[in-house]
Amino acid sequence: MNTSATVRTILSLVLSLAIAVMVLISWSNMVYARTDNGVLSASSFQSLRYFTVLSNLLMAVAAIIYLVYGLTHFGKPFPTWLVTLKWAGTVSVLMTFLTVVLFLGPMFGFQTMFKGANLYFHLIVPLLALFEFILIDPLPKPEFRLSFLAALPLVIYGLFYLGAILLYGIEGHDFYGFCTWGLPVGIVIFLGLILITWGSALLVRLLKIPGKL
Repeated sequence: MNTSATVRTILSLVLSLAIAVMVLISWSNMVYARTDNGVLSASSFQSLRYFTVLSNLLMAVAAIIYLVYGLTHFGKPFPTWLVTLKWAGTVSVLMTFLTVVLFLGPMFGFQTMFKGANLYFHLIVPLLALFEFILIDPLPKPEFRLSFLAALPLVIYGLFYLGAILLYGIEGHDFYGFCTWGLPVGIVIFLGLILITWGSALLVRLLKIPGKL
């Protein structure tokens, strides 16, 4: 491993640690309601109903696994499954950011969407994760044939979200407001988000600067 690759790998591991720490501390603040986290937040483990929280926790898990593997296999290639996991985590938090900027921010107000723990969940972690994955980490480009896996977290979440609405009704379960104009519109919105997620995954792959160990 040359000096440039070594520096890049070390910086990537440091940023991954920072991402994991920010997510875990932010989630702890939300769980125990230590601060006002704005709208679309909940204390205790009810916070896990939000894709924002789940996507950030997925990113934290990917960052921790990446950190541990990178430290224990320093200078060696990363396995495909780890590249794909980190890709999926990055794309998931990117979708959280895009959803807030394009849909939820205008609906609920950006000031409350970027408040407390949500400042990290909606803005800081997604942008830092995207920056680290595209420009810093030494991972190769993810495999195109696995691009559907990057959208899989949102697909799974959408099935549970819409399933709960079908079983229990819109009131109290459509907390993102996707079904404000009816369930069919909500389904269309989710299908659109899935396509955007897959497209974002391909764009992230295209922009990624592959590492050379």
